Amino acid sequence: MVDTATHEEIRVLSGGATAGPYLWTSVDQLPRIVEKLDQHGIFHWVESHRFSINGKPAETVINFGLAGDREKIQSILDETD
Repeated sequence: MVDTATHEEIRVLSGGATAGPYLWTSVDQLPRIVEKLDQHGIFHWVESHRFSINGKPAETVINFGLAGDREKIQSILDETD
């Protein structure tokens, strides 16, 4: 899946041993990503904060918790146009 704001692939990042995987996404894409995660039964929560820097589209973070499988989540997003 390509981020509409940056035109780059959305990447699930590793939060390490204390945070679990997460990703940054534009707020505009949030409903589409959440729908895809829900379809696959992926546990997640969306941060309540939104960030916009220098007039760029607002972004937020989706967290997957310590049990989140970064590779599985990335695979689901990679299969999404």
